[in-house]
Formats: sequence, C-alpha cells, structure tokens
Amino acid sequence: MKRVVLAFLTVGLLLGVTVITVIRTQGSNVSISLFGSHANGWGFSSSTETIPGPTINVNQNDFVTVSLTSTDGLSHEFLLDYNGNGVADPGEPVSSIFSTTTQVSFTASVAGSFTYLCLIHPATMHGTWNTASANTPPTVGTLSAAPTPAIPGQQVTFSATSSDANGDVLSYTLTFGDGSSATGTTPAGGGPISSSHTYATDAVNTAVLTVNDGHGGTASSSAQVTIATSFLRVTTSPAVLGKIIVDGIPRDEWGLNWMKIAPGQHVVSFGNVYGYATPAPLTVTTASGLTTALQGSYVAYGSLRITTSPAVAATISIDNLPRDDWGMWQSMPAGTYAISFGKVAGFDPPASQTITLASGQSLTVTGTYTPDSAATGPDPSTYGLLRVTTSPALGSKIVVDGVARDEWGLNWVKVAPGTHTVSFGDVYGYTTPVSQTVTVTAGQTTPVVGGFIQQGSLRILSSPALAATLFVDNVPRDDWGMWQSMPAGSYAVSFGPVPRYTTPTPQSATVANGALSTITGTYTFAGSPPTFSGAAVRALVESQVELSMGWLILAWRPSLRIP
Repeated sequence: MKRVVLAFLTVGLLLGVTVITVIRTQGSNVSISLFGSHANGWGFSSSTETIPGPTINVNQNDFVTVSLTSTDGLSHEFLLDYNGNGVADPGEPVSSIFSTTTQVSFTASVAGSFTYLCLIHPATMHGTWNTASANTPPTVGTLSAAPTPAIPGQQVTFSATSSDANGDVLSYTLTFGDGSSATGTTPAGGGPISSSHTYATDAVNTAVLTVNDGHGGTASSSAQVTIATSFLRVTTSPAVLGKIIVDGIPRDEWGLNWMKIAPGQHVVSFGNVYGYATPAPLTVTTASGLTTALQGSYVAYGSLRITTSPAVAATISIDNLPRDDWGMWQSMPAGTYAISFGKVAGFDPPASQTITLASGQSLTVTGTYTPDSAATGPDPSTYGLLRVTTSPALGSKIVVDGVARDEWGLNWVKVAPGTHTVSFGDVYGYTTPVSQTVTVTAGQTTPVVGGFIQQGSLRILSSPALAATLFVDNVPRDDWGMWQSMPAGSYAVSFGPVPRYTTPTPQSATVANGALSTITGTYTFAGSPPTFSGAAVRALVESQVELSMGWLILAWRPSLRIP
C-alpha cells in the first residue's frame, strides 16, 4: 500500500465554515482526520469543530482513509450519503459506531457533491463532501508553422491537433513570439487548431500553443519561426517577355525587381518565348540581407520553311525524323539540318538537301517533285495519319514523342503505327493543354485537338511607388509592381510592410479571360514629420547659401531630422 499522505492546502474560515482542500494526483492515497461532538459538529481538530463541518474536496478514484475521533465520549456513526436520504444504503461509505476512535476506508468512485454526517446526530454533525471527476490532462501534437522561413508581410499558418480524454472543450492561446497572440476553443474532446499570423520584421520568433481543459490540465507545444529577408534580382538577355518562375511559381514577367524572398536555396526557371531557346533553370542560394542577381540568356532561333513544288502530300523529314506532310514552317535553333522528302505516287521525290540556319534568319527550302506515272508512294501498311489541331488556332509547336514537328498543327503527317505522345508548346496568354497519348493505326487517321484556355492579366501597383513586396495567394511575386498573365479566377492580393508607411489591407482580385485586372495598394505615410531647431533654421537663413528650391526640398524630406 502507498504511503499515506495528508495534504491540507487550504484551511480558512468562510462564514464560519472551515474548508479543507485535498490535492492529489489521480488514484492517490488520501488521509483525512475528523473530530466530532454532538454539541460542536465536525472539525479537523478538537478545537476547530464547527456546524456545519469543514468542506472536504477529494478526487474521483482516490483511496480515502477517514480517521474519526469522538471528542464528547458519545457514540457516533459516520456516513457519506451519496443519495441524500440520511440512511446508510449499500455502496455508501459508513463507519462502525464509535465513542472513542475508528477508521473507515473506501475508494471515492462516485463523483459529485454530497453530505457527510453522523447518523446518530445528523442535525449538528454534518458537512459537505466534494468528489471531483477524475481529470486526464489534454494533449497537443507538434505545432507546425508554414512557410518558414518567411519574409515580413507573408502569412505564416500554424496548426496542431489537440485531444482530451474527458471530452472537455479546450481553450487555447497561441503566442506568436512578437507580442501578438490568438485565442480560441476546440470542439468537445479537442480537435485541430489552426491560426495565421503575419510578422512585420525580421526576427527569430518562438510561437507557443497552450491548451487548457478548464480543470487544471494543460499541454503546450512550440515552434520556431524565422522571419528573414534576402533579395532576388532577375533579368533576361535580351529583354524578352519571359515569365520568371521561382520554385515552380510564376512570379512576374520581363524580370524580378529585387524581390524579397526567404533566404535559402531557390530554383529559378524561365518561361518559353516564341522564337527563342529557353535558358536552363538556375539554382541559387540567397543570403539574409544580400541581393542575388542572375540573368537568363535567351538564344534567338531562326525560321525554317519547307515547301514542295507542286504541293503534294509528301512527308517532310529533318534529320530523318518526319515533321509534317504538305509542308513545314517553324522556328528552330540555329544549326545544320538534313532535309529529305518522302515518296508520293506519280512523282519522283527531290534529292535530300543540307541547309544551315542562322539565328534570326528566315530560310525557305523547296523540294521539286518530278511527275512519273510509274512512281509508287509509301506502303500504306507502314503508316497511319496523325492530324493535330489546336482550339483556338494558335502558333503552338506540335511536339510528338519529344520532337518538335511543326507549328499551328499537323497536316495528316505519316507516322509509324503504335503509341505516340503529343504535347503542345506554350503560347503567351494561354494555359497549355496537357500531353495526350494516342494510338495510331495503319491506314487510319488519328485526330488530336489541343484545347488552349485563354488567360487574363493581373497588374498590381503600390501608391506611391514603393519597394513593397506584392503577394498573390500569400506568395511573394515581385517588388515595386507586378504585371503578368494568369489563369482566370480569384486571387488574394496582399502587400508587404514598408518602413514608416501603413500597410494597405489585403484585396481580392478577379481575373477574367482576355481582360486586365488592376489592383492598387495605397500606402499611407505614418512617419514623424521633420523637426528643426530655431538655431538651425536661423543659421541657414543667415548663411551665404542660396535658398533654392532644391534646398527647400532637401530640408523638408521626411527622412531629415535636425535636433
């Protein structure tokens, strides 16, 4: 048996009633001493007997031993009356009759507020007994924070899961580490907890989540949140309307204007621009407080057009790969190419040609077919026809099995029977269709349509023009401004803090197909006005310096303060 411990935490007089609070851990052994007399009631000692007796608080499942002493030599009988009928019923703790001392031991299995009394002298010997429901403290899982690191003005979302075995509604407090906090409650028994916060300055913050069951049980979890700023400057050579994509997200077009981004490793890639070879992605590591500058070099293509004379259903091949029938016209990297022409019934094909295409050059090659009634075409069992179009009709590259075949579509090109993958080149202002896998059968035509979806444009400005980070859906897109094509839909636009300015409230932007949406965030100057001492102004006036407009502007710049 555990060592018996009696813990009287509170002994006081409330309206003449002594209150005894017994604090335990669940299932503790608790000892209580009660002294009683017919004339004076119950007490925790012979000198503190009162009518009614002391209030006793224990917890459910405690093992309780009550030591009883008669101080008047009369016979007494202790009862803990669960049902309040004044009679000792089965299951209710009751002592033997005693006139000196005795003990009664029991497990406080029934929670509630009851009367304890002397069955022989109930009118004077009674008091209140409280058995608190057994409480299991709540639990809370790991507090997560995302994104981290983040930059000032970027919303950080915190989440954790709580539970309470007793089914209590939990209250919670989440302190963010910068002096701000959020509070709330969970459903009965706990549940997921989520809250968001925007930090204004660079710092390493410790966020702490504490849940409370209202019965003294608490649990906590913490997360470290780093707010730090690095700068990313991206340009293209030559300057072209290419999307700048950072970590898989389009940020802006033409370049990035010292965009604020969390320090760390980032992958910068570039959108396709018609007539140019797209630069390879670049992996960079940005550092807090520093600017990382990089450039994407676009290489100009040439334009190659191939026709037949007369116009016939001939397969045009480049480097032994069929590109299209009837003709081909597309942009291609500068280089040397071998051009050949397929068989056509009734014609002798022209000889192959080798051509050199230079960057920026437009080159046309014509293959002349000679009539020959004895000439046969290709074996129909060796090919099927692949017909590819776009909707709407656009100058998209048609790529089959990873090879760019033509632009705007494929004119029933002959390809080997089997499975082929058809994909589509990007077209500015449109969402590119996903690739399609098709099966071509000999002697049959397989049609493929690529459905392009028109985008809209979103332009974001600050007023006045400031080095403010512009967020779309909580992702930093650029500083100073943003203007790029985006899929139609609704977007959450928010604005980063700028020293000495009040940050605009977030706005919702709706982008429609083919339309420009413009959002302006108005910053209000909140800095202190300039101050000047009388001596400084007097010295300036009495000096030989000409008080030109330039001096006046300099003097009243908000950043200038003269003590």
